[in-house]
Amino acid sequence: MGLHKDRHGTYHARVKVPKALQVSVATVLDNGKPKQTFLKRSLRTKDIRIANVRVKPVLVSFDGIFEKAKALLKERPVRTTLSDTEIKRMGEYVYYQALSCDDLYLQDAPEDEALMRKMAEEDDGPQEWVAAAVPSVHRPGSDECSGCLA
Repeated sequence: MGLHKDRHGTYHARVKVPKALQVSVATVLDNGKPKQTFLKRSLRTKDIRIANVRVKPVLVSFDGIFEKAKALLKERPVRTTLSDTEIKRMGEYVYYQALSCDDLYLQDAPEDEALMRKMAEEDDGPQEWVAAAVPSVHRPGSDECSGCLA
């Protein structure tokens, strides 16, 4: 059943973890160990009748840990292809992110932009500059702006 008595007379629940689940149980418990060979929990009693009552919910919680570990081992389907629509949407998203970051850069650094435009006009002649129509959402270089090249 998993009910054991230690040398001090205190009862505890102990269950052997199957070899196939030892690594994933350690991952579920997040205890820093590379593998977990036993699950053990004190029942905090020296009375066998109380221990028999307390062991049942503990064993159920151990079963829950085993189920989580088994779920980690399940193979998840790996997609090797993308549809044309998904590729198009990904491209649009990256393009929007770049435009959004550039627009915010233009708003945050007007002096730098004015200098760059002046240099471009000196090299290429007069230019017609159009303001970006995309609303700014992200700050360049921030954690929120992953697609920004600025």
